[in-house]
Amino acid sequence: MKKTIVISTIFIVSGILLAIGPQFLFKVCDVGCICCGDVPRCHWSAQAEIGIGTVILVIGICFFVFNDIKVQFGLNIGILFISIIAFFIPFSLIGLCDDKTMACHRTTFPAIMIICIVLFFTAVVYMFILVKKIPSFGSSS
Repeated sequence: MKKTIVISTIFIVSGILLAIGPQFLFKVCDVGCICCGDVPRCHWSAQAEIGIGTVILVIGICFFVFNDIKVQFGLNIGILFISIIAFFIPFSLIGLCDDKTMACHRTTFPAIMIICIVLFFTAVVYMFILVKKIPSFGSSS
């Protein structure tokens, strides 16, 4: 139970950071910046991270609500893949500003990268812990 609280807290905090971080803590470039025109690509990446962070937050809350190990295993798999998507949004799916000196390159997306890496490795470690707890895992019953 203590591990579940720690893991769900990591997921909840990471979800909050992904959702509000690019808007308030480590801001992306302003709309109408000189290098990008009207709306920079990093703005849209930040908007996508709001949705992804919200999903991670909700899954983290579900860890508190659902105590079944198999349900937590499924939620954990969701976090694993969502963290991969969140990682690739600014780097290849939507992208960043073209100018490497902009705020999105210097602060916003390095912070997102660190959050996604923490999420990914937390999910992997917890997955191994859960696999050991599931008695029928891998058997055909």
